[in-house]
Amino acid sequence: MGLALETLLDGAGNRVLVVTNDIPLGEAVEALLPNYGFDDEQITWLTGSELAAELAEDLVPEFD
Repeated sequence: MGLALETLLDGAGNRVLVVTNDIPLGEAVEALLPNYGFDDEQITWLTGSELAAELAEDLVPEFD
């Protein structure tokens, strides 16, 4: 959570994607970062399997 917050506070990015299978941590990130003035749309939390599924959707086979 610290790196996500630092990224937003420093202006190094305007959105963060947090990938963790630690459900309490993911929920905490989504709940606490808006307390620092950031919009819910700037914070996305995915589990590893959710990220893998999203990556698979965007996969373009090399020889298609």
